[in-house]
Amino acid sequence: MARPRTVGARKRRPRYASTTTTEARVATSDEQKQLSQHIHDGDVDATHALADAILQRAPNDPDALCAKARVVAATGTRPEALALLDRALKSSATHVDARVYKGAILLDLRTDDALATALLEGAAKDAPDHAPAHFNLGRARARAGDYTRAVKEIDRAIALDDQNPYYLFARARLDVDTAPNDPRAVEKSFERLTKVVKLSPGLVEAWLVLAELQVRGGNAKDAATNLETALRASPDHPMLLDALTNAALVSGDTKRAIAAAQKLVEAMPQNAGALVNLAICLSSSEKHSEAEDALRRALALDPKDVRALHTLGMLLESTEEPAAVDEARFLFEEATEVAPDFWKPFSDLGLLHTVHEAHRDYKKARALLEKALALSGGRPEPLMNLALCAAKQGAKDAAKEHLKKLLAHPQASPAMKEQAKGLQAAVDEK
Repeated sequence: MARPRTVGARKRRPRYASTTTTEARVATSDEQKQLSQHIHDGDVDATHALADAILQRAPNDPDALCAKARVVAATGTRPEALALLDRALKSSATHVDARVYKGAILLDLRTDDALATALLEGAAKDAPDHAPAHFNLGRARARAGDYTRAVKEIDRAIALDDQNPYYLFARARLDVDTAPNDPRAVEKSFERLTKVVKLSPGLVEAWLVLAELQVRGGNAKDAATNLETALRASPDHPMLLDALTNAALVSGDTKRAIAAAQKLVEAMPQNAGALVNLAICLSSSEKHSEAEDALRRALALDPKDVRALHTLGMLLESTEEPAAVDEARFLFEEATEVAPDFWKPFSDLGLLHTVHEAHRDYKKARALLEKALALSGGRPEPLMNLALCAAKQGAKDAAKEHLKKLLAHPQASPAMKEQAKGLQAAVDEK
């Protein structure tokens, strides 16, 4: 779920009086209005300066303490912000803003969800028209798995502030997370996200979820276009570049994918994962030598990067050159040791032991492929490799059983099913 806004709000909302005594509140009504305006405008410097000026005269003024805490939290120093909010609550135990923003920060830090929820429940009850209270309470309820209540609270926040992109984004995420296979929920989420990115083009998380929905819905080309729009608001953002690389690759636009992957490498030159992404794009464009170079650079940065080990292994194994296949076997074995719960290296190592004569070992291959099948949760790829292994071993009944399951598998692609039918025909002829 989206983080709460620490500075700024899309709409004015009522102020809620604290129980501070008149003597303790030295800030004038004009200063209080100015604080609200600075926060509304997102003017961090002005908020900080005015809050400090008030606190010099009234060190325990809860409004000024709360305003300063929001500014401090915006800079990432949340423990200091919590200390300021605790001072505000010591001065005024029922101060709504102090309770809301302390609860929000505790949710961000994941240090005390129970206390955060209690603070937010109390604030939302005492101030039913306080949109941030309902929004953050919705976050807390979603964290606890109470999605019905989370939806109710966030809908209440949206009703109070229907132009707040953070509230709309949180609601869109709930649609996707609670009903990922419901077309109506996905469509509604898409509508909200489209509104969010118009309201706040710099909200990276919204663009990422929007692109994910588009790729999942078969609109990878549109996703790539939208991600390029997002990058204009957040230039060279690593997560956007990574998503653009994937969307362009899925859409078949390898030139676009390579350009995005290269920008990511430029932005993160010491990141092995970025080089692996670039290598995958280069390989898809038949630039195998350049892909191999990128993968070896990735492994030089991180010799235990499982994606680099596995991807380089696949690239070398596909050449069918004896020395390259020998190295591929080593890389696959290394990958299985580095990531014993990752099914792909087990599947490819099993296939290597099945099809390459110099490494042929059907018993070992079958054990590796059965483990890959179990680790993958029954994916069609290791099932196909098991069928091939059984067929080459002459175990016709086992091969037919694997192929039967594969042809009925909902995740098997049309191309894989055609391959299975060809293998089935070959088995029947023997």
